[in-house]
Amino acid sequence: SIRGEDQQWRARGALDIDEENRLQTSLQLDQSSQQLDGDMDLQFNKLQWLALFAPTIAPPQGKLEAKLKLSGSLENPLLEGDASLREGLFRVPSTGTELTDVRLDISVPANSQKATISGRLKAGDGRLIVDGSADWPTAETANLQLQVEGENLQLVDTHEAVVVVSPQLTLQAKEDRIDIGGVLSLPEARFTPGEIPASAARVSN
Repeated sequence: SIRGEDQQWRARGALDIDEENRLQTSLQLDQSSQQLDGDMDLQFNKLQWLALFAPTIAPPQGKLEAKLKLSGSLENPLLEGDASLREGLFRVPSTGTELTDVRLDISVPANSQKATISGRLKAGDGRLIVDGSADWPTAETANLQLQVEGENLQLVDTHEAVVVVSPQLTLQAKEDRIDIGGVLSLPEARFTPGEIPASAARVSN
């Protein structure tokens, strides 16, 4: 619902599936001072609905939680709180990709314009670790920096192909530019052609 009175705009929203799957949000804007006051409380122990937005993946699993508070102004918004993903499992059947033990943590100190990011996952016998930060000096300016380190990640595992990668990458995103640097090695890459149909034409000499 959205209400406006005496230059005060208020918005509230809620999605309650059950006690372990819910979303509640509120936002207040003082139109004269441009000050913000809002919060979000999110908890989902079922993530199968994410497959609606990515039909190529199997219904994912995991626990998603977030408690965030918004303050500051439209020009300089401030955040506070934490968001996390636990026990994540994502599969892509067409490529045999299976990401397990997926964990992501985002933390924003009180009255801050910077968040710390950390994550990890497993793929086959390999592991991936992500560390980084994001900051937003103004509402129009946001920066993201990530360090990605992994070893022996099995990203493709089918009858036709097996691909294992070991990334050592840095990612920097700033306004309309994304820079990626580092090394992406392939400890293993095997490709097996599929069976040739008996009806296939032979090349004449």
